Amino acid sequence: MSRFKIGDPIKLIRNDRDIVRSGTVIAGPWEVENIDHYNVKWNYDEDGVTWRNMDCDLICDYPSTKYRYI
Repeated sequence: MSRFKIGDPIKLIRNDRDIVRSGTVIAGPWEVENIDHYNVKWNYDEDGVTWRNMDCDLICDYPSTKYRYI
């Protein structure tokens, strides 16, 4: 069962405390090699710039010790 659904808010956090980005799931999940993948539309920062200068991004829900999605 997938963790996120279309329209869900999503946050990229680092080290379980620092919010790096926030956005909305716009498509997915697609399972590739037992890992769910989603399209995310990132919110703009106050200065009008998105993370890595991308409006949308393909993310994978993979366990990591540095970054994770909530």
